[in-house]
Amino acid sequence: MNLNFITALRSFFRHKSEADPAKPSLMVVEGVESVWSYHLAPSGAPFEALCGRRTMRTSIPLSAWGVRLDHIPEKWCSKCAALSDGQSR
Repeated sequence: MNLNFITALRSFFRHKSEADPAKPSLMVVEGVESVWSYHLAPSGAPFEALCGRRTMRTSIPLSAWGVRLDHIPEKWCSKCAALSDGQSR
């Protein structure tokens, strides 16, 4: 591997680990079992929600968590919401 790439990779992970460990950042993810079923997952790990469900990436920003729309039957996971207390949302 390219030495510059390895150095950059180490730097990236070092900065990630220096972030406030008490407040891991989160991202909105969509459940694979249902359309418009949203969960929360740690940033950088979009394939398993806090509640343990299998998920996939979505383009929904974290700031939209819990927003209700009239024309979409979206569901926001209450388990993920409860488990995210104390984490950066």
